Amino acid sequence: MRSLANEWFEIVKGKTIWTIFLVPLIVAVLFGYLFSNNQINETHLAIIDEDNSAYSRQLINNLDASQYIQVDQVFHSAMDPNMLFYNEKYAAVLYMPLGLEQNRYTGKQTNIGLVLDNTIPTVTTFVRQGVQEVFTTENTQNGIGKLKAMGLSDEAAVATQSGLALQQRSLYNPNSEFIMISVIGFMTTLIVSFMLKNGSAIIPRLRSEGLWEEELSRPLGILARPLPYIMFTTASILLAMGLLKQVGGMRFAGSPMDFLIPTFLFTSVTYYLAMAVTWTVSNPDKAFGRTLFILIPSSLLSGLLIPVPMLPAILQTLSKFVPINYYLKFVRGIGFRGGSLSYFPQEMGMLLLMQAFLFVIIGLLIWRDKRRLAQQTAKVESPTPALSKGISTV
Repeated sequence: MRSLANEWFEIVKGKTIWTIFLVPLIVAVLFGYLFSNNQINETHLAIIDEDNSAYSRQLINNLDASQYIQVDQVFHSAMDPNMLFYNEKYAAVLYMPLGLEQNRYTGKQTNIGLVLDNTIPTVTTFVRQGVQEVFTTENTQNGIGKLKAMGLSDEAAVATQSGLALQQRSLYNPNSEFIMISVIGFMTTLIVSFMLKNGSAIIPRLRSEGLWEEELSRPLGILARPLPYIMFTTASILLAMGLLKQVGGMRFAGSPMDFLIPTFLFTSVTYYLAMAVTWTVSNPDKAFGRTLFILIPSSLLSGLLIPVPMLPAILQTLSKFVPINYYLKFVRGIGFRGGSLSYFPQEMGMLLLMQAFLFVIIGLLIWRDKRRLAQQTAKVESPTPALSKGISTV
């Protein structure tokens, strides 16, 4: 009983009791909010409408009215659907061929193509469901009896009843292989963890070793310190991607040189972010704990845990400021889809803005520390008033 009482008082007097109650509550609220959307609505769809008829426009309006679909753009000439997938602007492309309206009134079946970007299978599931619902409704609106009364044969009436045949094709990851989803996510999490650990130790190590005052006299030297880590990490990522392709059979259709540039920029942003966040930490052992405030939100908002389109709207906006989100876009867009770097001006621009912002922040931190050091030096070197008075008397 005494041991039980001791443990009871130990829990009550410390922070353990708050941890026991608060952690599950925080996790429940956080993940409950993250997974509050159990389906994806308004998935972005592009339509290639070669028919450009009144009936094709009616179908487009019906598709846009579906809760699962948002028709963002309609093209009226043939084009390669891959061009629309590289930067993830659209999740699917619907192709309406020439003669769609004519086939409807002559009782002929029309094959309509639905091309899906299956690098994120969860997203395409709902757009596929939305298109199928619209086509099923459209096919059943024309009754067979009414068509036969108009003089159509049984064969023509059945063809008109199912006048729209949806031909689906899943691109890039048709079998939903884990190596292109779970393995990439797990590897990315580990890489980011190592980057945060190494980047967070740079400034605290200089402080603990007593080299910080000397280093402040060389600001460019401080900015250059993460460069070896950045180069080695970039090389490590490229090597890992190559091994996944050769050993695991992962699809990598893009140019390694195109992938090199954004990977280098992503690792650079991550290292400098870790350095800025742990700037005031005095001991390397304590630095990594602070980077958890980067790692956890990054994992939640980047699509590693749940696809970004399934997040609440405000979290989707916040995800635009998460570097991992852009790195994964480059993995899917350049690696899986085979796009070139020219398709990602916005993503590259955001990473460059992040890098410039971090340089400004670090520059201000260096200026602040140099100013404090100068004030402390001046205070130590200046004599006290009493001592100054005694010296002048003599």
